[in-house]
Amino acid sequence: MSEPIDPQEGINVNTQSELRLDEVDLKLIDLLLSGHTTRQSAQILERPLSTIQRRARLLIQNGALKPTFELGYSRLRVKKGFLHVYLDDGNVSDAVDKLLARDGIYSVGAHIGNSDIVGFFVFQDSREVLDLIAWTKQMNGVERVVWSEEVYAMSTSPKLTKILGKNKREKTSKRVTTTTTKK
Repeated sequence: MSEPIDPQEGINVNTQSELRLDEVDLKLIDLLLSGHTTRQSAQILERPLSTIQRRARLLIQNGALKPTFELGYSRLRVKKGFLHVYLDDGNVSDAVDKLLARDGIYSVGAHIGNSDIVGFFVFQDSREVLDLIAWTKQMNGVERVVWSEEVYAMSTSPKLTKILGKNKREKTSKRVTTTTTKK
């Protein structure tokens, strides 16, 4: 069983792969997701750079953060599109596999809610989009295909300190309520 990591490290992982993040970890995640470097984050959090770099590395190693690279779409003269696929047979895994094998498709996700599958693809001209839609419509089990082009995207920090901190407070208050009721 893993012992808790030194409080200076922050992250605690036990054998059931439960990830426990402290307030500094949550603030660091918010800062990194909003585009700050580890150096900037260290200054904002008033912690040594080496501590923040170590925490960031542990967050990545433990799966709380995933480092990613993104294309410079306009620099490469390509556009970013989303393919929304609706199935009538519910065979999501086969459709996902077929879409992933297609050139130009970067990722495919199974969704609950509106469309069954959302694929992210890149293209240079409308003919490529037309070909992709026609090809997708011919796949077995496909009921409908809708697509959209991303014009621009903006992001913000998800404010994990509020989201996850709230869950922690709710659990604590439930425990207190339960304990109080038993007395």
